[in-house]
Amino acid sequence: MPHICCYCRQPFVDPVVTRCNHYFCCACALAMAKKQRGKCSACDQDTKGNFRNADFLLEKLKAIEDKRAKKVEEADSD
Repeated sequence: MPHICCYCRQPFVDPVVTRCNHYFCCACALAMAKKQRGKCSACDQDTKGNFRNADFLLEKLKAIEDKRAKKVEEADSD
């Protein structure tokens, strides 16, 4: 599971996923589609301008971070 956008290399903002299962910020996906004529910048496949909402990715990343923080907290209390 990616932790950053494939295009801007920053934490996701309004993530979307392509048909080829690469994740981007929504604004990055639109910029990529325009600049690269619909090609995915991660694998060069034609996205056909189709992107699906990937808000679930933010939830998964938050759950991972919460779990990591809990482990650190438990280690500090020992």
